[in-house]
Amino acid sequence: MLEKVASAICDYNMLDDCQKIVCALSGGADSIAMTLALKKLGYDIRCVHVNHNLRGEESKRDENFCVNFCENNNIELEVFSVDVKTFSKERSMSCEEAARALRYECLQNSAKGAKIATAHTLDDNLETVIFNLSRGTGLKGLCGIPAVRDGIIRPMIYVSRAEIEKYLSDNGAEFVTDSTNGSNDFSRNRIRHNVVPVLKDINSGVLSSVLCMKKTLENENAYIEKCSNDVFDACFDGKSSLSGLKCYDKALRRRCIMRLLAQNNIECSFERIAEIDKMLFNEKTSRLDVSNGFDIICRKGILILHKRTEEFCDFCHKLEIGENEFVGGRVVVSELIECNTNDKINILLAKDHIDYDKIKGNLFLRTRHRGDKIRLVNRDFTSNVKTLLNAEVLREERDSLCFVCDDEGLIFIERIGVADRVKLDENTKRILRITAYSD
Repeated sequence: MLEKVASAICDYNMLDDCQKIVCALSGGADSIAMTLALKKLGYDIRCVHVNHNLRGEESKRDENFCVNFCENNNIELEVFSVDVKTFSKERSMSCEEAARALRYECLQNSAKGAKIATAHTLDDNLETVIFNLSRGTGLKGLCGIPAVRDGIIRPMIYVSRAEIEKYLSDNGAEFVTDSTNGSNDFSRNRIRHNVVPVLKDINSGVLSSVLCMKKTLENENAYIEKCSNDVFDACFDGKSSLSGLKCYDKALRRRCIMRLLAQNNIECSFERIAEIDKMLFNEKTSRLDVSNGFDIICRKGILILHKRTEEFCDFCHKLEIGENEFVGGRVVVSELIECNTNDKINILLAKDHIDYDKIKGNLFLRTRHRGDKIRLVNRDFTSNVKTLLNAEVLREERDSLCFVCDDEGLIFIERIGVADRVKLDENTKRILRITAYSD
């Protein structure tokens, strides 16, 4: 086992000869074996234990075990205690995600320039590949757990769980077992208990096979990544756009698109990346909401990442019957039509016409406001205006739409319709018709 740890450190250039290491110590078999192996190989190590306080007395048991282990082996230990449940609620994260985030935060705070070593194994790598494959992935996901990333090293990445157990047994080393490892409540546990055994039945050497695949794909991914970085540097304007991208291979284009989004903490699915890539070849200007407050605009083959703003043109004037000046050089005409009681009113006019006698108090002409809501004709629920506009109106046209309200709220939205409470019916005597147009 020691030879495999040394090989992994050498193959991935994990450490300088005199580099200090902070070992993430849970007390489990993997982290105990890693700590003993690095100490045996002569590295300058210290440990960090993070108590997640998720398993009551068992969590405290693990902490005490780590304290005793480090004392017995003359290893410096720093212990952190974190409130995962509160953190997960505040951040709307699962407990598993919150625990990981807090654990790495503690490790980073303790490291102070030292490398952080985590005890991910060959088995963990196989489980990660399967997990990524089940969700859909590219080359990077099939490479599994990176051996080195952002100051974090995985010196056990060549070592199987069986080899770890033998090493600990041969050296008389004790460890603790997390009771949740036996549960199938977590995706990784289901993979470990149900999927991996079947793969090992099919191919007893599946761990070695996946390791060979990892090494091959890492080399190929590194080459493609270098090519895509060169393309990105050639096309990126240094701010928010990529030009000239369409002349490159699809694989390089899509990696550049992902990088542009990643720089702004935007994650996208395969389908969304493909959709953006297709926009490069549209003759007309196109726009796509990529979430997180951003749009991608493609104009003449140039991709532009545009940050949306929620600033609205704040226009609100009393509506006068006749012509009303509006924003952007637009004119809003309000016309009052007397209706003969014997006339049959066409209910289809309801989208554009208002029963004038149902209006409450004064009328105001305005632009949209944050949080606007309206209950449209013949609907038994209230709609969020933002949702309605997203479905019906191009983004660049929304700020110039005409909104009309009375003292009780919105009664008309241009191109959307009127409120149910002012709709036309058989008793309507006067109709208010509102028309907006550009001057």
